[in-house]
Amino acid sequence: MTDSRMGTSFEDFLEIQKRFNDAVYGDIGDDRKEEITKSLSLALHSEVSSIASAVNFKDHTSHRAQVNKDKLLYESVDAFRYILALLNTWDITADQFCRAFSDKNSFLWTRKECEKTRWNGQDVILIDVDDVLAGFREGFFAWIESKYGVYVDIDTDQYYTTTPLKSKNLNPEEIFQEFLREGGMSTLPVILGTQEFLENLVKKGYWIQLLTARPESNPRCFYDTFLWLRDAGLPFHRVNFAPEKFIWAAQSQYYGKCKIVAVDDSPKHCAEYAKHGIEVASPVKPYNKEVHGIPGVHMYETFDQAIEIIDRLISCK
Repeated sequence: MTDSRMGTSFEDFLEIQKRFNDAVYGDIGDDRKEEITKSLSLALHSEVSSIASAVNFKDHTSHRAQVNKDKLLYESVDAFRYILALLNTWDITADQFCRAFSDKNSFLWTRKECEKTRWNGQDVILIDVDDVLAGFREGFFAWIESKYGVYVDIDTDQYYTTTPLKSKNLNPEEIFQEFLREGGMSTLPVILGTQEFLENLVKKGYWIQLLTARPESNPRCFYDTFLWLRDAGLPFHRVNFAPEKFIWAAQSQYYGKCKIVAVDDSPKHCAEYAKHGIEVASPVKPYNKEVHGIPGVHMYETFDQAIEIIDRLISCK
């Protein structure tokens, strides 16, 4: 394959640009990557400005020149090559880029579909994701055993799994971050009955607000969440991220304007919801025994029981 008539796969484009990068920069050490990134980013900014100049972007002028499609095309090629050069600088592969593109696509479509519906004051169910809808512990523990040979009992009474990992001199937070980097959040199993549970709540007229404490600041975790939701095909109206769920709820458009019930497995969030007047339906788990019996926290073992609790709490409010 020659550069004059090249292939059209993304791998081809990356390889062709890499050959040019190598000719310009030579062997790039880690100490030069940040400076090269700054240079490429500024050049990319300049090319994007050139693309804008190919069309009538000055709305305040009355003269409308003919759009220069050739300039638009070739300046777009330059911008694309700068992006390829940035990817090459940091050794980002075609597979990694395509995976990120898929994640971002799921996010964009989910956001667009959510925007089709507006909250009209109906009662709101705040629903957690991990270990309520998604089998986080099941997926994470299986990954730990496969990756590190460490068995973690699914029925452990630890909410944060630390003891089995620390006993093997493994840092639990570093292990969790590695799980995120490898896209673990996109491969979690859907808990049996989740689809029917959410469909029934929607049919009853409730507004389904998914609220997860996952780290929104982690791009892989953020976009993998939307990829998982889209692949699972679950019905809901909105999804948000919040480490402090009651505070998020109190600052939301719903608070004080409708009836709100939460569904959450976390002992921390259950206790805080209940303490501040938001009643909770919580699945019975080995790690949340301390909230059993707390006023405002109602335990369930099946999704049918959860719906009965929600209906009763909404009707009593």
